[in-house]
Amino acid sequence: MDRIITYYEQFEAFIEDPKHKEFKDFANDFHITLVCDKENLTGAQKATYSSYREKGKLTPIAWSAFLLRTEKTHQEFLDEAERMKKAN
Repeated sequence: MDRIITYYEQFEAFIEDPKHKEFKDFANDFHITLVCDKENLTGAQKATYSSYREKGKLTPIAWSAFLLRTEKTHQEFLDEAERMKKAN
């Protein structure tokens, strides 16, 4: 969880930094997807984790769901590449 807190703080600082205004015009928010099969947090880490979820900043996803989603996205990419080849 310490690493996720660091990522969160770094993303937040990046988005709020005036030097990144052009980026913020394109993408003014961020989201963290945590791939894990279970959570085992207590105390402050659990409270922070819950807070990020409530804010809609963090979504946990099981490894099996992540792999299925990745496979589907990859297949869609391959299908589109094949369609484009046939069109040319």
